[in-house]
Amino acid sequence: MYATVAFHNFLGVFGVVRALAAAGKLEGFGTLQVPLLVTAVVALLALIGSDALVVRRT
Repeated sequence: MYATVAFHNFLGVFGVVRALAAAGKLEGFGTLQVPLLVTAVVALLALIGSDALVVRRT
């Protein structure tokens, strides 16, 4: 399941980056944006937590 999420997110990000590069608007994303990184970590923890508590419950 995690590989599927990572694969689809990679393809999504790859597509967005190519579209931004084609439009010449990629310069604004040259630095890391801390709020986006925090959001990504929270989403990953929510995915892992829901998997552990709901899906893999025995």
